[in-house]
Amino acid sequence: MKKMLLSLLAIAFLAGTAPVAWAETTPTPTPKPKREINLACMQAAVSKRDSALISTVDAYHTSAVAALKARHDSLKTAWGKTDKKTRRTDIATAWKTYRVSSRAARHAFRASKKKAWETFRTERKACGTLATLDDATNEAVDIDL
Repeated sequence: MKKMLLSLLAIAFLAGTAPVAWAETTPTPTPKPKREINLACMQAAVSKRDSALISTVDAYHTSAVAALKARHDSLKTAWGKTDKKTRRTDIATAWKTYRVSSRAARHAFRASKKKAWETFRTERKACGTLATLDDATNEAVDIDL
């Protein structure tokens, strides 16, 4: 019984002093550095993205207008021809040329828009990890462009 009592006292003594010894030797934790957003960096990234998108829309508009004007001129000329076979050939050529040029304009527009957003995402990451939390939008907002 004495051995058991001594064992319990020893355990109680060690249990009572262990937290104190641990508390004295453990250094206080250093606070984690604040994660911040470089606001000027984000402003520059947004400005670059939107300027690129504006240029992309302008370039598409110019290409689309040129394709429509070329179609207009070609069809007007084709409809002025009296020879049926030549007229039909010229009309088909005008429409085919328009489809090719308008498709190329749309393809270039989509590629430029995608590139602008890819560049923005890369630059946004460089502006701080919290930047994506404040503004998590993506190119889907420009789907109607």
